[in-house]
Amino acid sequence: MRLLPAAFHDTISSVQPVVDWMIRDHVKGATVAVIHSGEIAYTGQYGMSSLADTKVKETTLFECASLTKMHFAALALKLCEDGLFTLDVPVMQQ
Repeated sequence: MRLLPAAFHDTISSVQPVVDWMIRDHVKGATVAVIHSGEIAYTGQYGMSSLADTKVKETTLFECASLTKMHFAALALKLCEDGLFTLDVPVMQQ
């Protein structure tokens, strides 16, 4: 675990819901990042990796499956809202 910088010490408590979720839903391992004001305030690794049954490290890779689709959709809609993107033109033409 790594904490950056000293002003973000209280961010550790914001990770507790993630740990609670892991216990409740039997999540074997996870990496958590807390971003505050555009800066990485905290990173932590929890549990075990499912492939090698070793502790999760900063370099452990996780599959994100289809999770990025909803993030891209939210980004596209936010860009549309800001007038920087349109849904009426193919992405490659913007």
